[in-house]
Amino acid sequence: MVSSSSEFTIGTHGSLVRETDSRRQLAEIVARFDLAGSLQPFTRCMVCNGSLAEIAKEQVRTLLPPRVASTFEEFRQCSQCGRIYWKGSHYQRMQRWVSELVTTAAA
Repeated sequence: MVSSSSEFTIGTHGSLVRETDSRRQLAEIVARFDLAGSLQPFTRCMVCNGSLAEIAKEQVRTLLPPRVASTFEEFRQCSQCGRIYWKGSHYQRMQRWVSELVTTAAA
């Protein structure tokens, strides 16, 4: 809970993050606040944090790099900035990392 005034903000709950590596910091926070069951990966835009929604390939085909358009069929688009996402190699690496994060937090 956070209360604020025009002069300062007071936090009533928090935790000192001890890790210096960003991935380990996230793992520390997820474990500390028992968030593993609440994670909803790949649902928010990495640029503006807008929500992602499925979109038909035909609606975004002209916005895609040619190789992506010929290789992938499923796409999501940010409701705020319009950025387009697909399940390429970056997605697979991130999915593996999220799985490891959940496993580590549960241990």
